[in-house]
Amino acid sequence: MNSENIFFAIKEGIIIYSLILASSLFVKKRPLQQMTFLDLIIILIISESMVLGILSFHQSPRSIFIMAFVLSILKIITNDLTYRFRWFKEFVSGQPQVIILNGKIHKRMLKKLKISEDEVFETLRSHAIMKSEDVKCAIFEPDGKISIIKYH
Repeated sequence: MNSENIFFAIKEGIIIYSLILASSLFVKKRPLQQMTFLDLIIILIISESMVLGILSFHQSPRSIFIMAFVLSILKIITNDLTYRFRWFKEFVSGQPQVIILNGKIHKRMLKKLKISEDEVFETLRSHAIMKSEDVKCAIFEPDGKISIIKYH
């Protein structure tokens, strides 16, 4: 490896590190459990682009930085719009849906959400509930979790 290649590798390393640092400052910090599907996809796209940029000399570190910067800005704008406008949040994330009310399973809603009764009962069992009649209300949340309110 000649000195020109070493300098190029050092320069790329500095640019990619700067990209990672800038992305972490631009994207809202939140624990991994609270990341949305969109957050995960953006992280995967940025990391894949960085790997391709490192392994391939066809893509410059600047173009990777610009793409990651644009994705970060778009994510910030999306976060801001979901905070300001309820209709946009519902469009992006969806709404909570009642799947059990007063012990009665809403099969039509399960079909619409593409959730099997087995999945619902698995969640009920994880809350020590053996039958749907013991549930006052079960809500399928936009993040994919099922919230359960039991009868007392």
